[in-house]
Amino acid sequence: MLQELQPVKPWRHYLDATEEGPICPQYDELYGRLVAPKKGMSESCIYANVHVPMKALSVVRSTDEYEYKDWDRHGHKKGIPILVFIHGGGFQSGSGDTDVHGPEYLVSKGIIVITFNYRINVFGFLSLNTPKIPGNAGLRDQVTLLRWVQRNARAFGGDPTDVTLAGQSAGAACAHLLSLSNATKGLFKRVIIMSGTAVPSFYAASPIYAKQAATRFLTLLGINSTDPDLIHDQLVKTPLEDILKANSEYQFESGLVSFVPVREDKQLELERIVDDDPITLMEQGRGKEYPMIVGFTDNECEFFKRRFLHFDVLGRIKANPLVILRSEIPFTTLPNVALALANKVIDRYFHGNLNIDDYLEVCRDTLFMYPAFKIVQWRA
Repeated sequence: MLQELQPVKPWRHYLDATEEGPICPQYDELYGRLVAPKKGMSESCIYANVHVPMKALSVVRSTDEYEYKDWDRHGHKKGIPILVFIHGGGFQSGSGDTDVHGPEYLVSKGIIVITFNYRINVFGFLSLNTPKIPGNAGLRDQVTLLRWVQRNARAFGGDPTDVTLAGQSAGAACAHLLSLSNATKGLFKRVIIMSGTAVPSFYAASPIYAKQAATRFLTLLGINSTDPDLIHDQLVKTPLEDILKANSEYQFESGLVSFVPVREDKQLELERIVDDDPITLMEQGRGKEYPMIVGFTDNECEFFKRRFLHFDVLGRIKANPLVILRSEIPFTTLPNVALALANKVIDRYFHGNLNIDDYLEVCRDTLFMYPAFKIVQWRA
């Protein structure tokens, strides 16, 4: 349920893959599902959508060597470039469905586009720091997809040596995290991140936060055990709707996001996706080998305005100024230092008048612009 995916058994006959599969379990109490999924929701939701230009079919079907213009050093037709796109949604919602992430434009330019579902919210990012629930299940799904692409790219006319990994918002944070991971070596060639980075801004990669989130969620669900195996067994037996309800309640309490990527403990003896603090990895130069495009927009947080009003972000800031800081800071900074930073931010942006429009500017600068500029600085 919360562990690494198991290999899929091959099928003997034709598989009808003309429709998208169900999306992963999710519920957003404010927006609901923006676009109704074609196949509903299911825990059996790990599907990839492979969109192939017509010209790629000649790579798959042709047997005449004179039709081939480019061969690699292993005697394979090079195929055409592949873009793997990781959807956003605050690690809590979203899918790879084409009604949100249509492939038409890039396919028309001769690029294979792959979108996919990965486990999200509690299913994708709950961490008990144990072998059964180590955390980062959603990231592990993404690594599994990238490995699948390497094994199967030539079957649909793609070039496994020319894979671009892209993502938006939380999907961009995931793409950037994967570029910092030793687990993804050789799986892609370059990275495009839009409105999100691995810099802990709208999420906290701290194991301390992960423990707090797990404890509160389990309390909401009525699970009081401290035995990891018993907790796992109880979660497996808990109805899906109850899990989603507790997840929704915790998301409202926590604000923008709830369950997120976490730095993994080397004592788990599992393949680690996030093996150190992301900022430490970037300062060490990890991931510099990948050419990268980093982007953000002028009005990054406008989409969240209704949500901020819904959970009264201004009232929360008045009650606890630390709310205005990047999510990671309260877990990595002394309390008095963090409070001083929070008050500086409040003075800089609000001038004694807390209001939602100025908060949207704080949100844009803190969660999107600053991290993007820091990445450019680290990679210079």
